[in-house]
Amino acid sequence: MTAIESEVVEVLDRLHRAKSQAYGDAWRKRGEVLSIFCNIARKYDRLQVGTDGAEATTAETELDTVADLAVYACKYVTWLAETQPESFDGLDLNTGLLSAARGDDALEEALSSISALASTAEDEGVARYGVETNFRSIERTLIAASEGVALDTQARASKVRHAVGLAESSLQLVFALARVDTTWRTTLESELA
Repeated sequence: MTAIESEVVEVLDRLHRAKSQAYGDAWRKRGEVLSIFCNIARKYDRLQVGTDGAEATTAETELDTVADLAVYACKYVTWLAETQPESFDGLDLNTGLLSAARGDDALEEALSSISALASTAEDEGVARYGVETNFRSIERTLIAASEGVALDTQARASKVRHAVGLAESSLQLVFALARVDTTWRTTLESELA
């Protein structure tokens, strides 16, 4: 991991811990679909508006949006590690350390272990494509489940792989944006003030 990537991860962890003090477990209070994925979808949709060329109507920058998406995606991975650890078979991730039951330390572990995967790609376009394809796959799976399709072991494992992929791709995108934006630290830390 490069120095800037390490700094980004450290800032995201501090930002999350500050928000966690204020919001507690609200991110997961109503479960996977109504809380966790809704937060991810909201950030994904906001990112798509900017990607599609429309002007944002809020003061939130693209970097803020992608950083929030990365944190929510990592939080989703921690929830999955807590509730479906068997679905992580074949992934080189420690579900015990990632489990959301560990609180803020689980997110720190997710940011650290997933950013180690994410730091290998430097192309912003590849990261955006990864965000979109992983998000769409999770969305299709959750829609199917809401329509009564039972998720077998393979479908749950696929959902976990795509959740990790979404976290990885969104972190890659944060890293790519931070590499070209010399004010990235100020932008992200402004929420801590």
